[in-house]
Amino acid sequence: VSYHVVAQQVSGAPSRRSGSGHPAFAPYGIYTTGAGDICLGIGGDGLFARLCEALEAPHLASDPRYASNADRVAHNVDLRADLESALSTMNAHEAIARLARYDVPADVVAQPEDLLTDPQAQALGMLADVEIDGRSVRMPTLPITFDGERPPIERGGPA
Repeated sequence: VSYHVVAQQVSGAPSRRSGSGHPAFAPYGIYTTGAGDICLGIGGDGLFARLCEALEAPHLASDPRYASNADRVAHNVDLRADLESALSTMNAHEAIARLARYDVPADVVAQPEDLLTDPQAQALGMLADVEIDGRSVRMPTLPITFDGERPPIERGGPA
């Protein structure tokens, strides 16, 4: 929230909700593809140009409504519609693979339960088997370590 605290003091305007987006950058936040959602983090004009190239949408890069970040923020509703139209031809994983080739910061939006099969969560030992109501379930451990070890989960919650 540091951005919002400083922005309020500089502008005098109260903070406003931005959902997954950001009040000072566009496009920024969660966008829908043909199948699944992705999160984009475009913080400058060079990144926006690469995004448009990756999406094979040069007309967006040359659109005067999107010429600068300030313009994109002002026309964010139109920009979202245009980007989601371009993204509609691919699924989330295809979009991320394409964007990665152009070094565009983005990733697939995962569901919490996707953690259960996440390779990095497995490698880091972030899940523990715990008995709850007579059955074993996997649950996230504490996201900290002491002397290189995660604190154990001794038991599940009460029934």
